[in-house]
Amino acid sequence: QQRSSTPSYASAALNPRRTPSSNSNMIIVDRSQQQQTLTGGTISGGITGLQSARLKLLVVERTPVTNGSLVEARVMNDASYGNIEITRRSQILGTARLQNNRIEIDFREIRTDGKTYTCTGRAYDLKNLPGIPYNPLSTNAKQALLDEFKSAASGVPLVGRIVNQPNFNPVTDELAALDEGMEFYGLITSIY
Repeated sequence: QQRSSTPSYASAALNPRRTPSSNSNMIIVDRSQQQQTLTGGTISGGITGLQSARLKLLVVERTPVTNGSLVEARVMNDASYGNIEITRRSQILGTARLQNNRIEIDFREIRTDGKTYTCTGRAYDLKNLPGIPYNPLSTNAKQALLDEFKSAASGVPLVGRIVNQPNFNPVTDELAALDEGMEFYGLITSIY
């Protein structure tokens, strides 16, 4: 018995179904098994074999944000990625970047059921647009938020070093805040 080296998910694309038509050169591909479905917070991949998990996330406490700062959120719905179950209230961590009045978060770690996994993913707003919108702050508001950020970051060596650098200028550098209770989506594209 000889085994095929072609993965089963690629068989539909590699073995198209021919149907009679007026043009004998036309090939019709049956894409019924190639449709992506959204079930239980998980998007399964169809023909590509790719997988991702779409999570609804919640900011637990008010978080001052600047470029390179750490953002923590909690998962609001159960989901799965392969054989990894991501339960409600799991913690997800990412690095923020402020660009074009949007907070872009690149996720890098997820903690679920007492286990920590390295992951990759991005944050999306509730309209599924990349990043989370924010309103630019006035100079006084930036200074007040910077003072709050320095106070919160004083016990965290890496973040404290970034904020306390002498070249950090609250007037010109971007600074924003994620409010407690803010909801957004996270699309996790890999967990390893």
